[in-house]
Amino acid sequence: MLIYLGHQLCLFRFGKIVSINEEYENVHIEWFEHSTKTAMEQLGHPQELFLTNLCSTLELDLIVGKVSAQYIDPSKEMPIVGHHDFFYKSCILRNS
Repeated sequence: MLIYLGHQLCLFRFGKIVSINEEYENVHIEWFEHSTKTAMEQLGHPQELFLTNLCSTLELDLIVGKVSAQYIDPSKEMPIVGHHDFFYKSCILRNS
C-alpha cells in the first residue's frame, strides 16, 4: 500500500485492510514487514512478507495503491508467485 501524508509520498508499506468505516472514512490495517526489513535482510525472498501484530487506523484517502498477497501454508510446497504478487507464511511479533 502506498501512503500519502500531505501531498508527498511518505512511505511504501504493506498492510491488510481488516475493516472499512464508511462513516468516518477510515480503514483498520494489519501491517506486514517486507522480508528485507527483517533479520533476513537481503537473504529474504523479494516477494515474501511477514504479518505482524501491529495495526493502525488510517484515513481512506491515504491509501493510493494495492498489491496482491496470498497466504501460503508453510507445510506446503512453494507455488510460483507472479512478478507483481506477494506471499506470506509467517507472523512476527513487533513492539509498537
